[in-house]
Amino acid sequence: MTLKTWHKTCQENPCQLSTYLNKFVQLIPKLLPESQKNSPTDFTRSRKLPLPKLLTFLLSLSASGKIQGVDGKSGEFFKQARRSGLWPKAEAVHRSAVTKARKKLSWPLFAVLVTDLDNDLLTLFYHYRDRADCENNFDELKNQWGWGGYTTHEIKSCQFMSRIIALIYNWWNLFVRLAIPGKHHEAITSRPLLLSSIGRYTEHSRQKKMVVTSTHGDTTLIKNAYQRVVNFFKELKSIAPQLTIQQCWTLILAKAMEKFKVKITNDLPGELTAFT
Repeated sequence: MTLKTWHKTCQENPCQLSTYLNKFVQLIPKLLPESQKNSPTDFTRSRKLPLPKLLTFLLSLSASGKIQGVDGKSGEFFKQARRSGLWPKAEAVHRSAVTKARKKLSWPLFAVLVTDLDNDLLTLFYHYRDRADCENNFDELKNQWGWGGYTTHEIKSCQFMSRIIALIYNWWNLFVRLAIPGKHHEAITSRPLLLSSIGRYTEHSRQKKMVVTSTHGDTTLIKNAYQRVVNFFKELKSIAPQLTIQQCWTLILAKAMEKFKVKITNDLPGELTAFT
């Protein structure tokens, strides 16, 4: 279907939202299982919030953010439900009614809407936690590194900038891991932590010295981070003449990723003598 045909179809069928909502509502249990009822009368009487409406509304609440209150969201949600034809006689409900109805539900009831896996609740929690960890990287790239706003109208410049940002992002995270290997630090915390220092280079009697003074408040963390970097590069400098460039980079990357127990795959000399 071409874009022009798709627009024509949308104009000829202006409001098809109810079709998709009806398919979604079919997934929602119509009755609460007896094993999950706190009282035999739960969701048996005619109320403004029967079980399908309550579950749909709660999912809408959780997905709509915190900008608007429950009462405002309730009015908007049920207005759209009437307009779409999903619930022609739907009426907005007060937040107290939502709270009372919510107390009758248990979280396992939402499992049918989330996944069809047979795993227990704890396993599902770990699945979603791992997924959230992956999504955090994209959130950091978008909101803290500016990796967004690209358009196909300027495809070459967008490709160029996206690659530059991705390269800087990777280099910075490797440096932070080299200094603070314990956990991942997002740019919003690592940049003020490691870029708020002033360096002074001095040379006297053929002795070169770099003094770094940090203006950050967490002096203990910064001192340990800089000391770790200094000690590593002192050691690397003493053996670097015996290594190739690739072997040097292998040691640097292995040190940065040591929390993950990365193994060195390149062949390194069996015994390395420190040059003094």
